[in-house]
Amino acid sequence: MMTIYGMLAPEDTDAGYSLALDDDWYAVLMEKDEVLARFDPRDYTSVDLQVEVEQLLQTRRGHVAV
Repeated sequence: MMTIYGMLAPEDTDAGYSLALDDDWYAVLMEKDEVLARFDPRDYTSVDLQVEVEQLLQTRRGHVAV
């Protein structure tokens, strides 16, 4: 997998989260070795992807935005 830089905060990276492109060019959000989500790049702009990833991470951390 190829790492996607600039979408995750340093704190998230330090906590074990990563975002990468898989062999099929899907963006894959992972926590350590566990796949949390796969995103089809045809469905998202980079800004939309960053918003989706941040919402998932907030939910994962227990901080649900209203």
